[in-house]
Amino acid sequence: RGWLNLGNTLLDQCVFDEAIFCYRKAIELNHEAPEAYLNLGHLLKDRDELEEAIACYRKAIEFNPDCVEAYFCLGFTLKEKGELIDSINCLKIPFDDKKQLNVDLKFITAIVSFGEEFAFRIFGCEWLYSD
Repeated sequence: RGWLNLGNTLLDQCVFDEAIFCYRKAIELNHEAPEAYLNLGHLLKDRDELEEAIACYRKAIEFNPDCVEAYFCLGFTLKEKGELIDSINCLKIPFDDKKQLNVDLKFITAIVSFGEEFAFRIFGCEWLYSD
């Protein structure tokens, strides 16, 4: 966890190149490190390295299938890349299990910010308007 912790510290300090190096080192030493994949994916997405970010998010999901954030990040990155259908399918996954409906509000807000039609395709009209 040393490289992962150092990467997180560097990320917090906005030292991105070094954080990327640390996350890659953490993955090299433990290829089943979902947090390292997730954070590396964020940094790569910010650099418009979408293919590699998508691969990182997929790995984060592979090693932690309950990581709702990874599904959303993957979905948003796929949408940014123009892969709308894959994006919608990916974003629906955390909501397939109704227990996941209490996910962090920032994710729901972000989805809705993509537009009403996109949100409807993810959640369905009845869910958006239910009390």
